[in-house]
Amino acid sequence: MKSMRHFVAALSVAVLAVAGSGGTALADTAPGEMLGDSTFTNGTGQWWGNDVDIRATNGELEADVPSGGFGDLPGGIVNPWDRSIGYSPLSFTGQQLYTLSFDARATRDVTLDVSVYTYDTGQYIPSWDRPVALTTTTQHFEVPVAMYYTASERSLGFQVGTYGPAYHLYLDNISLVPTQDG
Repeated sequence: MKSMRHFVAALSVAVLAVAGSGGTALADTAPGEMLGDSTFTNGTGQWWGNDVDIRATNGELEADVPSGGFGDLPGGIVNPWDRSIGYSPLSFTGQQLYTLSFDARATRDVTLDVSVYTYDTGQYIPSWDRPVALTTTTQHFEVPVAMYYTASERSLGFQVGTYGPAYHLYLDNISLVPTQDG
């Protein structure tokens, strides 16, 4: 039920959002920045966890990612998107290139998927995704995000579902900005 509450809360925010540049910008964000609350000095803001507990700790988003599966899935299988950290709502312009940058580390080596997606009629539908390999040392990532069509009410997600042991994930300085017109 916890994950459904987070989904309903995120969907409610998306429905109430006004289309535009996407996301709520704070006064201290750079021009064009689509994400607010991404240095985690004042809490987690619009960031949420789906079957993942999140909190702001020492200016970072810290997530407790549990081990294995849940429910009736055989062998403890977890889809990467079944457990995620997300930000929504976001709107994207078609034929536009964006740059996503962030700092990340985990308490064990792990590969997660970063994606822009929607969740419709019980289906995870990615518009863009990319695997990212994390280690126990903080790394800076900067990846291009190509959006081929205009889309609103999307989420930026760090898909963290795991087959292995539980771990802690740390994210900071997350930025999403348009960088080039199509």
